[in-house]
Amino acid sequence: LCRCHYVISNQKDLIINFGPNRKTIPIKSITSITEVNRLSLYSWFVSWSNDTSGLLIFYHKRSKVVISPENREEFKALLEALRKV
Repeated sequence: LCRCHYVISNQKDLIINFGPNRKTIPIKSITSITEVNRLSLYSWFVSWSNDTSGLLIFYHKRSKVVISPENREEFKALLEALRKV
């Protein structure tokens, strides 16, 4: 697993930094956020964590990403609130 950095920019974009890679997801394009108990190694945007749980984020029509922010519940609540604005 690799260390990632998650940023919410201008309350409209979720930016995921993973080494030299960067992914920007418009928050309005997020269709659902689900908590997952087991992270798989296929996810490119998983941060180092003591557990194997995270957030599965679906966006656009069929895209998805798994992340594991340190304060998962707070991060999910913030994204949910921004989706409704």
